[in-house]
Amino acid sequence: MDRLFGLNPDLISVQENAAAALRQAGGLLRNAVLLTGVALLTGQANDVSHQLCRDAQGFLVVDQSAQADVWGGASLSLHPEVILRLYASANVTVSLVVF
Repeated sequence: MDRLFGLNPDLISVQENAAAALRQAGGLLRNAVLLTGVALLTGQANDVSHQLCRDAQGFLVVDQSAQADVWGGASLSLHPEVILRLYASANVTVSLVVF
């Protein structure tokens, strides 16, 4: 990330922090997987196979068929390296980026 011109220490600090955050996000997303057509049912835990072969760090909903909140919960799975536990406020089909 190129810096803007200027000698203001606050501006330089903001630019350095932004560059560090972008590097970290890029590293997380480099090994992400896109899951499409994931059906989530409201009122229950939905265990989704994420295919990362490691514990997921997080997820992003990138498409959804209806208005719904989607959130993660503590996984009681014996295999968190392949299962992501999700909940939804309404029945919905989503596409997820899991990282």
